[in-house]
Amino acid sequence: MTTKDRFNYLTFSDWNAMYHFITSEGDLYNPFLNKYAFTYNNDGAICVYDVTPAEAVELVEQSVENHELWSAFLGTGGQILDNDSLDRNNEQYLAVSYEFCKENYNKVGWMRTDDFFQDSYTRKFIKYQATDAQKKYLGQAIKIHDYCEMSILFDYTDDVHYDLLTSALAEIAETDEKFMIRLENALSVESYIALKDVIPDNEILRNYMEDGIEHMQSILSEN
Repeated sequence: MTTKDRFNYLTFSDWNAMYHFITSEGDLYNPFLNKYAFTYNNDGAICVYDVTPAEAVELVEQSVENHELWSAFLGTGGQILDNDSLDRNNEQYLAVSYEFCKENYNKVGWMRTDDFFQDSYTRKFIKYQATDAQKKYLGQAIKIHDYCEMSILFDYTDDVHYDLLTSALAEIAETDEKFMIRLENALSVESYIALKDVIPDNEILRNYMEDGIEHMQSILSEN
């Protein structure tokens, strides 16, 4: 079973559901893991590329312009998850693809590629205005932004939110590497909430994170 939550993230009941989605329904991207996964061949092998959110923005632009999947614009560097030394009818041929899904099906952040940054203003900010330092922390900015309650998100358009968040994160990364590692590894609602007492002394970041943590706590209490 596959369900879709309020952030356009997909939640898979088990590894097989994730594998079935990739091979039967569509390509997946995770901006927190920097992973893009798609079907490589008709025998069911998956291919995975490391793609940062900033790179994914370029793929979105190319995909929209040319009406093609992201995979059409990638060169060498992907990892084909199969055992090519075996006959493709051998049940172990796809074991590596299965293993990838077993390790990643329960990680937060998986979404259809069609759901990633459809807002053109945000894409333009990332492509033309964001500094390299801001682009580096875009994945974590997406996480913080998406956990926020809607009231704080109405204050600005998304491109302004990402400008503020990535700037704050780039500044914090220079002095608090330990926090940045914890934020990067917060791949569940519970682990994100656990950051409540270690948020750095940065007004912008604290406003967003405290709002998001409070929001997630209220959602969990209702369930």
